[in-house]
Amino acid sequence: MLRKILFAAGFSSFLLGVSQDEGTFHGSVQWDAQQYTEDSLIGAPFVEENILSNFRADLLYSKKNFYGGLRFESYQNIMQGFDPRFQGNKIMYRYAGFKQDGFDITIGSFYEQFGNGMSLRSYYAPTLGYDTFLDGLRIKFTPKEGITIKTLIGKQRFFMTYSAGIVRGADVDWSLNQTIKSLNSSKHKLIFGGSAVSRYQNDDDPSFTLPQNVNAYSVRGKYSINGFSVNSEYTWKCQDPHVINQFIYKHGQSLVVNMNYSTKGFGAYLGLKRADNMSYRSDRNVTGNAGMINYQPVMTKQHLYSLTNLYPYATNANGEYAINGEVGYKIPKKSKLGGKYGTNINANVSYVYGLDKTFLEGQVNSLGGKEYTASWTPSDSLYFSDINFEIKRKFNKKFKAMFLYAKQHYNINVVQGKVDHEMVVQDIFVFETTYKITSKNALILQLQNLTSEQEEGDWAFGMLEFTMAPNWFFAVVDQWNYGNSSEDHRVHYYLGSFGYSKGTSRLQISYGKQRAGITCVGGVCRFVPASNGLSLSLTSSF
Repeated sequence: MLRKILFAAGFSSFLLGVSQDEGTFHGSVQWDAQQYTEDSLIGAPFVEENILSNFRADLLYSKKNFYGGLRFESYQNIMQGFDPRFQGNKIMYRYAGFKQDGFDITIGSFYEQFGNGMSLRSYYAPTLGYDTFLDGLRIKFTPKEGITIKTLIGKQRFFMTYSAGIVRGADVDWSLNQTIKSLNSSKHKLIFGGSAVSRYQNDDDPSFTLPQNVNAYSVRGKYSINGFSVNSEYTWKCQDPHVINQFIYKHGQSLVVNMNYSTKGFGAYLGLKRADNMSYRSDRNVTGNAGMINYQPVMTKQHLYSLTNLYPYATNANGEYAINGEVGYKIPKKSKLGGKYGTNINANVSYVYGLDKTFLEGQVNSLGGKEYTASWTPSDSLYFSDINFEIKRKFNKKFKAMFLYAKQHYNINVVQGKVDHEMVVQDIFVFETTYKITSKNALILQLQNLTSEQEEGDWAFGMLEFTMAPNWFFAVVDQWNYGNSSEDHRVHYYLGSFGYSKGTSRLQISYGKQRAGITCVGGVCRFVPASNGLSLSLTSSF
């Protein structure tokens, strides 16, 4: 611990003493704070401190072949919806490195991803309270243009300390077109790669004989020509009994295939995914978002609007079979249907099913974990589906509009762990317009409606925003649960906010109510509790 404090303090002093002509010094800060008011009607709890705050500051320096940085974090106390184990002030993330002769060596903290991340991905998503950097050593080596070799070893962050396991890994990425002269000018582009990752954790469980080294291996490839590309990755993981799979002894595997085609005015995408027993963590005994070594790519549309995300779906690493398809077309400019500026049409379909499992008779452990085999075909159990259609059109220089319709099915028993609840079926309509009053002032109107006979029933959403570029914006929002089966809970969630931006700094202040729900970013989710009160967000960089 003393070495970490001395490293951080010494490195900070070094950075502060560096002038701009001796290197590049930059950084950023973000401060989020909220004042809480108890509101029993919406389930907003009493907060003893009244005001909670999350703060972080990044300081980065580089000079020629050297680079380094650190991040100071302060949670006084941490805001509702984030894990309380982040409590306090600390410099967890700090690193230094250099590049020379094809080598890039980092000591300290670092983020890394192998391929699509199915064997290893460490990354930072502060809005989710998610940070899985590794602390140790990473070496990148480029022996020849088009070939990159990575190797690493470290411990993963676990809130304000480090996880129990040690993570080791190696990865190779090879672009054939860059390394083989005869392919330099070819229209056919080929990239291959592979990785191996291992987690070591001591077996201290008295009930089970647990593997101390758990390995995962991945192979991947990408082929493209003109506007068409296909990339695929397959990952295999050895037996990994852990708390998530109830300590069963089964191999894990995951396959992802993505195909894209684009030409002028037209684009299409098809994605397929099968994952089985692929929860891979640096500590076999943790749950939630903590300690995840790898990542399962999302196979559902990532919507931007409030009611389309009322029941979001991320990924199910323990087992899912997913398909996602999307087609986009731009009706040409100056045509009868396209209008003066053209019209964009987009359609997307995604389905996620469970795996077709056969449980093995008599192979049930003391925790209730059942050994099983799984076929390569999906089961009849639907986890989530989303069929949506979107159209955007600019009518003139001042006015543009967007319309979206989505039909979603959400298996709340599987996704949220509830029991004997009906499948949530919902129809969602979104309409948004933007009207430019002047070159700097604009008015944005957004209307949404969701109808459902399950859970909380029907919802409506309205937002009116006025922007005064480049500095100010003002917005009022109402999210109304008008179809709740309980009249007492047909609540209006009013929210008013304004913001000021200048250069690289932005301040936003909001006051109002926030419903309880789940928020997801890139396949990772966290629960957001109901709240009522004043909130502040400040970001700045230099």
